[in-house]
Amino acid sequence: MTLQWTIVAGFLYAEIAAAIALMLPVFSVQRWRKIFRSRLLRRLDAWGNVYFNMFLALLVLAVLDGFRSARKHSLEADQVEEKVNPQGHALCLMRMFRAQRNLYIAGGALLLWLVLKWMVRSVSQRALTEADLLAAQRQLDGATITAKRLMESSTSSTSAAAAGAGGGDADAQATKDEVKKLRDRLKDTEAELRKAQASLEAMTSQGTSAGRAFDELAEENEQLRKKLARLEGQEQEVKKDA
Repeated sequence: MTLQWTIVAGFLYAEIAAAIALMLPVFSVQRWRKIFRSRLLRRLDAWGNVYFNMFLALLVLAVLDGFRSARKHSLEADQVEEKVNPQGHALCLMRMFRAQRNLYIAGGALLLWLVLKWMVRSVSQRALTEADLLAAQRQLDGATITAKRLMESSTSSTSAAAAGAGGGDADAQATKDEVKKLRDRLKDTEAELRKAQASLEAMTSQGTSAGRAFDELAEENEQLRKKLARLEGQEQEVKKDA
């Protein structure tokens, strides 16, 4: 194998190793993204398309060269008759086999080069998608936590307000009941006072009437006593005259 095809074969083996590494679940997508975002690869990223197209062109040339060599040695093998020149025919078949091998190596390297580009792009996009999903999930979790806190604070505020309102209503009701009781008691007291005033006025009026009656009776008694005394005096005078 010449140096050209040795390099192509080594490149193919490197591509196979890279593809296997990308397929194995050894490194996560985020780890691959960090590797792709490393300083070295960032420096190469600016010229990434140039390098890719350059290697793509080299592999295409290798495929064309392998196809040309395989066709050439195939025609040579057809021209040499095995019965006439068996050693020459065997040599042509060996050269054709090597040319076909080189063609397959170059074709595999070209195909795998395109596959690797697609795999790297898919891994990068998947890493970005997962990063966006993680960021969105964190934002959603943060929004959910904030909403829960707001709901809890709102619930506690509502409960406190309700409790305060309930306590205020209870205090207001108690005050209202107390005022009502005081009003009823005041009404009862006023009624009792009115009754007492009426009784006092009645007693006063009754006492005044009794006093007047006593005075009248006393005056009448005095008059009767005076009449009785005059009558007794007249009776004694009559007895003396008799």
